[in-house]
Amino acid sequence: MQGFERDNRAGDLVLAFPNEVQMPLAYYLPHGPAVIYLPAPYPAMGLARRYVSNPGAPAVAPGDAARLRVLLPGHRRVWLIERRAELYDPDGLVMRELERSYRLTRRIAGDGANIWLFEAGAGVP
Repeated sequence: MQGFERDNRAGDLVLAFPNEVQMPLAYYLPHGPAVIYLPAPYPAMGLARRYVSNPGAPAVAPGDAARLRVLLPGHRRVWLIERRAELYDPDGLVMRELERSYRLTRRIAGDGANIWLFEAGAGVP
């Protein structure tokens, strides 16, 4: 988290999944940037999608990629904090959507989560 905490900037978009990472992020980054949890803040109960570890932590679904298309414009940098993508996003929907408009410039591998930084390249809005 140190690299993320030190290097995030005003105007960066911060995404995270699964939504159950909300508790450790709130604990370790109490004054950190606002985070958008996919598909919704924890607990997200009763959504029409597959649940992975508990009834409040649903998997990413195609609708989340459509939501990202609305959220991404206007952000030059996007941070993705993810844990267990192979379980929560086995089809790589989030990563694929980010790679449509951004290039991966940094990866911070952690014990509890991976943190990815994507940046808009030349000609990318």
